[in-house]
Amino acid sequence: MNEEQKLMSDHDLDRLLALATTPAVGPDFQQRMMAKINLTTANNVVAFPQKHRPKSWLVGLPLAASLALGLWLGASGSTINLQPTNNTEVATTDIGDASGFDDIVSEIEGVKS
Repeated sequence: MNEEQKLMSDHDLDRLLALATTPAVGPDFQQRMMAKINLTTANNVVAFPQKHRPKSWLVGLPLAASLALGLWLGASGSTINLQPTNNTEVATTDIGDASGFDDIVSEIEGVKS
């Protein structure tokens, strides 16, 4: 920060604001201001076209269709061929040590010996 751009302390700001005065407002200020506002808004109004919004129930239509299709396929039994024939066989199949813990232990023991 430059030397010229020093920040003002709170005390200095309070002293500066104490010197400020309220500007004098004429008795017809409100009428003149409202007349200006009425003139400027009449000339600056821009009409925007409204956007077409789809019906709210159209948004959920694909979700409802997929739910109905899933219920129909599940109830008809046509997905049975996609599932394994024996679920207990798949669940009890020994896949070995999937965590790899035994491999790590054997490597450590191999390094120690």
